[in-house]
Amino acid sequence: MRAAQTRKFRGKNKAPKWKKPDDGMVSVMVLPLAVTDPVDIARLEKLFSAMWSIKRAVQRDARAKVDAYWSAFHERDEHGAKAVRLRLGLSREALERSAYKHLEDSGHLKHHASKALAMHMADEVWNGVQRHLFPDATGQRFGRPKVGRWHDFTRIPGRARSHTTENKWETFRLVGTLHGHVTAYTDGGRHALM
Repeated sequence: MRAAQTRKFRGKNKAPKWKKPDDGMVSVMVLPLAVTDPVDIARLEKLFSAMWSIKRAVQRDARAKVDAYWSAFHERDEHGAKAVRLRLGLSREALERSAYKHLEDSGHLKHHASKALAMHMADEVWNGVQRHLFPDATGQRFGRPKVGRWHDFTRIPGRARSHTTENKWETFRLVGTLHGHVTAYTDGGRHALM
């Protein structure tokens, strides 16, 4: 039997830290789904169902960790808040690992969702936890994280394009061009988007 392996790291990033262009201004384009094929509809429903299961599991983990964090007030006073958050796994990376574990342990979810999607879902849950743990500039905190409702689950977060490599798509991939889409789904492109 081999000795305990040490965890491998990829090493320090040699490139400068990526920042959002134009002083952090980004745009969002919402594309409606026009799915009519029953096979595609079933596949899309399974994807959303799998992602909802992952989000709900990570939200429950995050809520339990936040409750434990606020309950450990003596430990926070003695060792500091950062040490308690580290012990409880209250960080973006820890929630991502939690999402991976739920995905891998489930068996069936791996057929419909990927680790990249699980990571982005955990990042979205972390955003809510972060707003609760750390006050904003006015000193206000947001409420305790809670598990949402299935009917309010309408989007799957993710990045569309890699910011480090040209022509590389990460989570979701758009197929074709806008011109090709307009030509295919309008009257021969005569009613193109302006």
